[in-house]
Amino acid sequence: MRIQDFDKIKAHVTFSKGTVRVFLESGRFLVKFFRGEEFIWDSILGKLEWTAFPNDNVLSDWKIEFWDDTGKSLVGVHYHFVHGSKVLIIPSPKNTNLSMVEKLIQECRDAQNKGAKCWVFFEGAHEYGDLFKKEDINLFKIGGNTGMNFPFIIEKEF
Repeated sequence: MRIQDFDKIKAHVTFSKGTVRVFLESGRFLVKFFRGEEFIWDSILGKLEWTAFPNDNVLSDWKIEFWDDTGKSLVGVHYHFVHGSKVLIIPSPKNTNLSMVEKLIQECRDAQNKGAKCWVFFEGAHEYGDLFKKEDINLFKIGGNTGMNFPFIIEKEF
């Protein structure tokens, strides 16, 4: 997705597959990453370059700062908050069973407790539709949810 200051900084950010990624279309910036207020990583990026590092599918608030390449002047900030965001969880089950679904529901509850709206997608999810509906968890349907933007995508084994 495009960062909030896209008019000033042509950059994109993704949170998926347990990784935080930033891609820069143009310019040159020192990019600093913070989980909450904790400094995590920095990298200098130029035109058409990207950086990535693992976030272990931990659902948390992030701040990404874009500084001039000397690190002396802050140009823009992108805030990536869990609260108010849509989260898509894609389990990689060894087999789809009630135990896996219960773990998935708990993961969604944790996301909901942080203020997120949770969606799930896996083969056979519709068979557990009543359980998900009871927990206010949405089912993602290929072709039915086109145009939706998920600031966080979590893919992991349950």
